[in-house]
Amino acid sequence: MLLKNNSEAMKNWSVPSHFQELGMSPIKIEQITGPMACGEAPHWDSDRKQLYLVDIPKALIFRYDPATNKVFSAKVGKFIES
Repeated sequence: MLLKNNSEAMKNWSVPSHFQELGMSPIKIEQITGPMACGEAPHWDSDRKQLYLVDIPKALIFRYDPATNKVFSAKVGKFIES
C-alpha cells in the first residue's frame, strides 16, 4: 500500500534535528491505496504532478493524482516468475 499520513509507520518517527533547525515541516505519510503484493519503483512526474509506481507480482501500474486524491490502476499483463 502507498502511505500518505497518520499511518502506523509514523507513530515512532520524529523530525530530524536538522529539519527542525531549518524550520522545515516534517514529512507527512498517508495511505493512498489498498494492500499491494510489492509496491515499488515510485516515479514522480513533475510535469503532470502525479506519482507512478508498480506492483510487479500483481502486474499493475498505479498513478496517484494528489490534486484529486484519486488512484488509478491498470493491469499490464501477468507476472512471470524467474
